[in-house]
Amino acid sequence: MSTVQGMNNAVRIPTADLPDSPQARQLQAGFPWLTFNPELESEFRRRHYDENLLHTRVNLCLAVIITIAFSAMESIALGSELNRIPGLIHVLVIIPLLLIGLASSFSPQRQRIYPPIAIIVSTIVGLGVVATQIIATLGGMSMLFPGLMLTVIFIYFMGSLIFYHAVAANGVIMFVYLVAGTALQLPSREFGYDALALIAANLFGASVHYMHEKTSRLRFLEACLLHELVARDGLVLEAEYHKLRTGRFEKRRGQCAV
Repeated sequence: MSTVQGMNNAVRIPTADLPDSPQARQLQAGFPWLTFNPELESEFRRRHYDENLLHTRVNLCLAVIITIAFSAMESIALGSELNRIPGLIHVLVIIPLLLIGLASSFSPQRQRIYPPIAIIVSTIVGLGVVATQIIATLGGMSMLFPGLMLTVIFIYFMGSLIFYHAVAANGVIMFVYLVAGTALQLPSREFGYDALALIAANLFGASVHYMHEKTSRLRFLEACLLHELVARDGLVLEAEYHKLRTGRFEKRRGQCAV
């Protein structure tokens, strides 16, 4: 079943009744690559960020709190000597960047500045977690890998990044981890298992993110079309009502003249 047919079955709008608009043409053409024409793409992204603004702020606050909690736990698990550089990464890199991302969400220009800041913050935070993981592993502690998995999940689902931005950020993080781990010859059994888990997490996360964004884009087009149809039908009804009232007035005026 095509996208148009699926939408029409859901909202009972015949294809012939679709208005000649950019939204209707985009719906008929489809969007398998999750991109609209430039005008619709800009409008969709603005609405996407606005609708998820509150959740984004809450998620960033949670990320700061969780990072502080993990930093405290790592200081205990790794010891003062091994945790020296990871502790600095948390305090000087990860937490400040998360706060910058949170602050940008309050800016009057957030629709313009938040997306690029979110991509940069997500990538650098992920690389910071990779560095922490590698330092701990080289020191004989391989227990920090779940933190990297949580970072991957956060980037895919909690930062309001669109699909391609989330995939790009996580792709860079995964690539650096695999290359650095191979170059530094991390313990082969643990590293091989962790690498496979990281690849699988990215595949699953990207798949779910793709389907979620495709649904969001479809709903966006449907909402725009329904608004246009309601506006069009409302104007038609108003015109018919005006004609009816005018006809009744003329009829009464003729009766009075008689």
